Amino acid sequence: MGLKADRSYAAVVAPGSQLIESAQKGTLGYQILLDYVDTDGNEEQTSHTVWLTPATVQRAEDMFRDVLGIDIKNLRNANYVDMQLCQDIAGKRVSFTTRDEGEYGIKVAFLNRPKAASGASPAKLAAALFGGKPVTNEDRKQGTAFDKPVTAVDDDIPF
Repeated sequence: MGLKADRSYAAVVAPGSQLIESAQKGTLGYQILLDYVDTDGNEEQTSHTVWLTPATVQRAEDMFRDVLGIDIKNLRNANYVDMQLCQDIAGKRVSFTTRDEGEYGIKVAFLNRPKAASGASPAKLAAALFGGKPVTNEDRKQGTAFDKPVTAVDDDIPF
């Protein structure tokens, strides 16, 4: 079935991400390949392009550092970007959100840290919630969410 608009998906960065240039203007970007499971349970692949322009450089740095764990100093090395970056991000767990871009279809809008990476059973997650120890959004922002049992918070519920 593929992507649906205004949804979040868990994904793994697939091998083969690479530098690209847009066909229309030649704008430089880094295309990140993403393996995910659609809402029907089918394994699918999509991509997200991080555009690399003076106006987007801060957002790109934030995403590479905060979401993919890349040391920004490495991105200043052409050989690293060309040959090693794709290997360093392959296999990273992420989440992404989608939006409907009209005639261009449904696209990945944002790449984010994974929503839950504890591997805990649903029963343990529910018990942690009822035990008064849910993971807060502040835990997620601070990067400490994965040090605790992961539970759903109201922001995760799509209604």
